[in-house]
Amino acid sequence: MIRCKARPALYATFYPKMRQIARRYGWALCVHGSMGRDLDLVMVPWAQKFADSETVLSAFRKYLGCMRQDRQTMDSWEHKPHGRTACTIGIGAGAYLDISIIAPAD
Repeated sequence: MIRCKARPALYATFYPKMRQIARRYGWALCVHGSMGRDLDLVMVPWAQKFADSETVLSAFRKYLGCMRQDRQTMDSWEHKPHGRTACTIGIGAGAYLDISIIAPAD
């Protein structure tokens, strides 16, 4: 019997559109990880002018439809080494985005 893990396939369908969204706002978006439990992404400012990271995350949430009934996001934030900030966004059914944001240099 062949076992199929659905999450990697689900995450793979999300990535191309999310990459376009990030690019529209001046950011690069890279996949990092196995996509087994969550979709690990790294977001880095790429263009000379770029939107703040929350604007991009808001566009991701809108695309994925991951807002609660009370319109609050299903996010958690964590500070990581080397100035990274990680945002975990629950997208439902036990699936998550884990986005490491590399802050621009001041």
